[in-house]
Amino acid sequence: MKGTATAIQTNYAAFVNEIREKQSGKALEETMMSGWAAHFLPLDLFEFYYSYAMVDQNAFTIIANADAKKAASKVRTFAQRPKTPKPAPKLEDAEEKALRQEWQESPPIFRAYAETPESATAKIAEMSADDLHEITMNLTDETDAPTALAIARHPRLDRGTALELLYRFSASSYQVYWRRGREEDSFDELDQMFFEMFETLARRLNTGELSSSRFENRLHAALARSEDWGKGSDDPYHPTNWVKWRLTPAALAKIRARPHHPRIHCDHSVVLPRFEDWKAARTR
Repeated sequence: MKGTATAIQTNYAAFVNEIREKQSGKALEETMMSGWAAHFLPLDLFEFYYSYAMVDQNAFTIIANADAKKAASKVRTFAQRPKTPKPAPKLEDAEEKALRQEWQESPPIFRAYAETPESATAKIAEMSADDLHEITMNLTDETDAPTALAIARHPRLDRGTALELLYRFSASSYQVYWRRGREEDSFDELDQMFFEMFETLARRLNTGELSSSRFENRLHAALARSEDWGKGSDDPYHPTNWVKWRLTPAALAKIRARPHHPRIHCDHSVVLPRFEDWKAARTR
């Protein structure tokens, strides 16, 4: 930071010429303020301005070039104000820090990438819709297919989570293969799990059997950015035109999204109990 500030002050004329070529209007005024400060302030005060003032633009009035000396005065006034010392950062209690380390290294509830559909089904059986959504938002690649399939089958699956699964694992992208006539059995075992998941999700979404509709999802976000929202089009990648796993307009109805409140903690595909719950159970 200091080297940059010194360079601006030392090369003030070049600095002004350069920004005049690149900027105009409000952007020029804001940049010029730094230039005028560099020209008028002693180096030590300008170093302070450059290091601290730019963090909070609201501390200064953006002014026209004719008010350069006034700007310099404002900066000096600010620089000379008594500084309120910042409170020292609260250091985490050593015991608490050790506990968190122990929690992070404790056996997880499960690892999404290391499960079969059957084992994942057993481990998520008692989880809430919020928990399922939290896990879904942390699934990352094809090795998570068994857990994704188990979530798709879960009785407490939320409609937003179902739509997120379709988006996250690219149900739309497979449509090009179906239009070319490729057979499902030509894909590998993990793809087959995704196909079963997509089929399960489409059926449950289209029949309206999902028990809740609360969570935001990226499929809705993608459609909201499209002119096709709510009416479909000839685009083969729009969910209402998929060759397989086609969705009805009702299945794609907007959701009044609410935050989810899981009772688990996900570190990517590793699922742990929340620290507070783990700590409480540990002390019993």
